[in-house]
Amino acid sequence: RSVIGGRVELGSIHTVPFQFQVEVRNLTVHGREGAGEIPYAHVDSLVAKVKLISALGAEFGFRSILLEHPVIHVSFYPDGSSNQPSPRLQEISRETLSQQLFSLSIGRLDVQQGELLWENRKIPLSFAVNDVSAAMSYSLLHAHYVCDLVLGKVETRLENYRPLGWKAEAHFNLADHGIEVKTLKINSGRSSVEASGIVENFPQPKAEGRYDAKLDLAELCAVARRSDIRRGVM
Repeated sequence: RSVIGGRVELGSIHTVPFQFQVEVRNLTVHGREGAGEIPYAHVDSLVAKVKLISALGAEFGFRSILLEHPVIHVSFYPDGSSNQPSPRLQEISRETLSQQLFSLSIGRLDVQQGELLWENRKIPLSFAVNDVSAAMSYSLLHAHYVCDLVLGKVETRLENYRPLGWKAEAHFNLADHGIEVKTLKINSGRSSVEASGIVENFPQPKAEGRYDAKLDLAELCAVARRSDIRRGVM
């Protein structure tokens, strides 16, 4: 089973000890979906160069990770629940009512030809990001995941636009029926966004929150390959 509770299937694994490298093929994580349905997560190939793995098994460090054709599939059922897996409760200490699932750092993460399947929508995911740190724990008391994510620098390429570099920091709680964003910060050049809020009922989402944004119009026009605005702030 995975650290988030889903059943794991592994096609093959190959290690290169002297290079501290691990190569995994056909890695699948199953959630609550039924037989014959698309699994919760699948990646054709994962190549990781390991920097540190703690003796406790919950803290990981990587110099780099390359994911080829990862597919994340999120589906919803009539009662509003999703196929998102949950950790087994007996594994969580009832004294602390929470358990750290993992904490990791990645020098560089490359995602190639990835896809997010959100119900009937297919969203392409291809990006590279430096200096990633992430941590996740599960709260038995509130029945949700507590997540922290920091992206040092993300290199994004969109069709017909110039490459865009940005960094982000997010702290949020993820439950079966919604997400509470405690803090979200995104910065790109002289532009920045800070936000917080709640999204409820994923099948028919209802959002409530607040945000503060400062956008440099000259930078936005440069990314969009337009020259009609040379300076300005929104």
